[in-house]
Formats: sequence, structure tokens, C-alpha cells
Amino acid sequence: MNRREFLRNAGIGASGMLLASAFNTTLNARPAVAAEAPTTKADYFVPADIKNLIKGGFDPDKKPVLSVDSGAVVDIETVSMLGIAGTFSDYMKKYSLSKDDPIIARILASEKLKKACSSGHVLTGPIRINGARPGDVLEVRILDTFLTTDFGNVMARPGAGGVPYEVKETTSFRIEYDKSRSIGKYKNLNIPLNPFFGIMGVSPAALAPSAPPAVFGGNMDIKAFTKGTSVYLPVQVDGALYYTGDAHAAQGDGEVSITAIETSMTGRGQFILHKNWNLSMPMGETPTHYLVMGLNEELLLASRQAIMEASHFIAEKNGMTFNEALVLCSMGVDFKVAQVVNGVKGIYGAIPKSLIGAGKLGKFWNENGAVRYHTPTGTNVA
Repeated sequence: MNRREFLRNAGIGASGMLLASAFNTTLNARPAVAAEAPTTKADYFVPADIKNLIKGGFDPDKKPVLSVDSGAVVDIETVSMLGIAGTFSDYMKKYSLSKDDPIIARILASEKLKKACSSGHVLTGPIRINGARPGDVLEVRILDTFLTTDFGNVMARPGAGGVPYEVKETTSFRIEYDKSRSIGKYKNLNIPLNPFFGIMGVSPAALAPSAPPAVFGGNMDIKAFTKGTSVYLPVQVDGALYYTGDAHAAQGDGEVSITAIETSMTGRGQFILHKNWNLSMPMGETPTHYLVMGLNEELLLASRQAIMEASHFIAEKNGMTFNEALVLCSMGVDFKVAQVVNGVKGIYGAIPKSLIGAGKLGKFWNENGAVRYHTPTGTNVA
């Protein structure tokens, strides 16, 4: 990974890429309709209509549902029936849900989708980013999330999850939300809600299943990718072709039962194209941390990759030797298990910006509530 380029550009930006410009739409987008009073309004809304969805994979040949320039803010609606034992039709009858609710109707319609690949996630997309080419990086700024149902579902099933042979029967639990308190009700417990998208990714060069994460992002299941963070995705094909879905209302690191609280959700994101960054693995950024990751079918090998990514990242920024950076990781970097259930397992390292001279990089885009970077001279670039 070209960490020098990332560190030189992160938090600084490039004026040619960060300026919002005219937005071009294609067949399936509508003018944005705000769900509530946000700090940054969307330019477009992509509904989870059947024509905007795909089931089970990332397809580089699917016609884009929207084409935008760098800087566009888009509301993307996603639906999910994961975590349910049985069909959504039966679930509707059990809980007296009505097709008069547009979200319920869209979830029901998504049952009819044929799998494009071997996985079962329903994704919305793709969104084309004009000018994106392999070798570029697509930054997705997660400006806001909106839970669009009052419930989600979590399950355990035999042969799946972190202890696949200990689960003897499939069990699904409905989690009802108290949005005013940002909690989900499970038995007599209150589960803090922390909405995020389990899947955020650009399209690979060939059709790929949605379950295993990879260099293009995808099913990373990193619970830190919530409102107020950025995800950096290495572009694999012209236009980037961004997909998202697998929304979670809450998840513990590991996602050990096989699901989180699976839910339907709309996300508000801003797309920023960074030219010629040549990032080889996805990364993340919060106001306080950089997130690097390791991906492998073997958890130990995933951890080794994450440690290497973090050590080289710190070494190149701080002018340290590898050993100096490695012991700094041992003292100050947290390595966490993102998930153990997607075939390819994920580890992410959370690097405090204080360890890599974050002040030299400029403020993160949302530190002052504004969607902007700062150049080294302090000049704002919208």
C-alpha cells in the first residue's frame, strides 16, 4: 500500500477532486427527500426499488442506478430480511405488517430477486462516480444514517457463526427499537443502537459474492464505520460502481452468531474521488483514529496483515524503523476482530491520530461539523 500518498493526502485533499460539481443522474434516481432535518442535505435519493437492487454479489456489468461527480451527497435506501427464519411473507403475517408501508413493500419485493451470486445480501447500487479509474481511491463520508423500520432481527443457525457446531437449531429474535432512546429491546435488556452498513464496496473486475470482504471492501462488518467516519476504497473498475447494504442496527465485534441486528436503513453519504492514490487495501478514518485492516480465511493471518499495515503506516509517517513502529503498535494500537463469520475473516487496527502527528495533516472533515478538508495553509476546500 502506498501509505506515503495516503498520509500526504488524508485530511488535506486535492482541490480538483473535492469541489462539488454538477451532478448527472441515470435512470433510477430521484430528487432527494429528507427524512428529517439533517446538517447536510442530499443531492439525490436512490430508493430500494427492485430495479436498484441486486442479491448476492457485486456485478461490474449491472447498469448504474445513478452517476455523480466527486462531491455528490446521496441518500441510499437499503432493505434487509436477513436474520429472519423463514420467508418475509410469513414474518409479515406473524407481526401484522402491512404492504401499505413503503419500506415493508420493498422488503417483500426484494424476496423475488434471483441471486446474482452465491451470497444472500440484498444490495443497492451501483452508483457510478464519474472519472473514477483503477488506481484511484473512493472516499465515502458517512454523513448520517436513518433506520427505516422500528425493528430488526438477529439469529443463530447450525453450521454458521463463530461456534457452528454448538448451534443445534435455527433461532431468530425480533429486536424492537426505541429510537428516542437509541436502544433495541432484547428480553429485559437494552441494547445500545449503533447503526452502520456491514457492506460498503466498489465493484471488483468480475462478478463476486457479497459475503467475503476483499480489496474492494464489501462485507467488512466494521462497527466503527458509523455516522461521522470515512471509508477509503481502492477503485477496481472505471466508475468505481459503489454498492452498499447489509445494514446493522447494532453489532458486537466478531458478529459471532452469524448476524448482527439486521435492519433496513437509509444512509447519507458523500463521495470524494482521490486520483492516483494507489491504495492496496481499504482503510477508514474517524475524528480520532485511522483504521487499517487485515483479511484472510485464517484469523491469525488476518491479524498479521493488520499488524503489518499498521506498523508500516506508522513507520512511514513518523520516520521510524519497522521495529520502532511495531513496539508503538504494541503500546498504543488496538487490534479488534471485525467478524469471524464471512469466510474471509477481518481484523482492524485502530491507530490513534496522536501517534502519527495528526495535527500535521489538518482537521478531519467533520471535526467542526462541516463537510470539508483543510489544505496545509488552512484554506478551506469545500
